[in-house]
Amino acid sequence: MRAIVASALFLAFAGAALAQQPTYNEQVEKEFPALDRLVKAQPYKGAYSALLKELSPVPDYLSDVLRRKGDYMTFGSKQVNVDGSPYRVAMVCPTNVTCAEYGSVFLFTADGRRAWAEVRDGDKPVYLGAPSAAQKQALDQAFDE
Repeated sequence: MRAIVASALFLAFAGAALAQQPTYNEQVEKEFPALDRLVKAQPYKGAYSALLKELSPVPDYLSDVLRRKGDYMTFGSKQVNVDGSPYRVAMVCPTNVTCAEYGSVFLFTADGRRAWAEVRDGDKPVYLGAPSAAQKQALDQAFDE
């Protein structure tokens, strides 16, 4: 009888511990948040908003990211190194288009306080935030992947 009670207690505690573990999707979202999740909090939100002020007019899908609703697609962000410094790069594009032609890539410092972007509308890339040559290369490379 004691063995049954001990086994039941062990299983109850093990089940509770497993329930507290994040799911695979939760872990992925934590490590590689998509742009709309990344910019929902400061300082990323402020850096993103500052870049959008450089665009006129701002494409709807880029404004929609801040509201986290609308017609856009985001992809998991990833960490990259540019000139030996860590950055986080994230992409967003309107739905039903080729992202490499009509999308946007954002490059954030590791602390999220500064950002740069490349916005493509067909053949014409527009760089926001005055990125360095190395940062432009990282933005271009994100489109190619």
